[in-house]
Amino acid sequence: RLFEKNGRAREAQPLLNKAAAMHKDDSLLFYSMLLLPYVYQDEDDVTAWRNDFANNLKELEGRKIQIKNPIAMEGVPQYYLSYHGRNDRQINEQIARLYRQATPSALFVAPHTRAYSPPPPARPITVGFISLYFRDHSVSKMVAGLLQSLQTAKGGAGGGGFHT
Repeated sequence: RLFEKNGRAREAQPLLNKAAAMHKDDSLLFYSMLLLPYVYQDEDDVTAWRNDFANNLKELEGRKIQIKNPIAMEGVPQYYLSYHGRNDRQINEQIARLYRQATPSALFVAPHTRAYSPPPPARPITVGFISLYFRDHSVSKMVAGLLQSLQTAKGGAGGGGFHT
């Protein structure tokens, strides 16, 4: 993954594919086929990567891959889709279906949660945000205003305040 971490996704993919075949590890194959670079040459490059991504999704859907240890998977290869500024809902739904197919163990529902019933509609929903990246991280600086505005809008988001 050294190539990928250094922005060389095209070079990383065949090596990840080879490692997946050698170790018979579908999680590496899954990661490799959904890998996206951090930076693109231009809009045509973004489109080409997205087309490859869509084709890889179709190919993965046709396979019966099994990710035996989803917790061991490092990162989320499709993360950089969100930087393309396009509607990714359909793609993310496809990815969710693939994860459900590949990791049935992740679909476990604890018995005590099955009896849960949501609070009555009159009660406001309380939302909390927790992240390691709320301190000294570019993303925290970008979303700080949004989270602070949520705190004051219609009952707040948490109530403990947002501090960086």
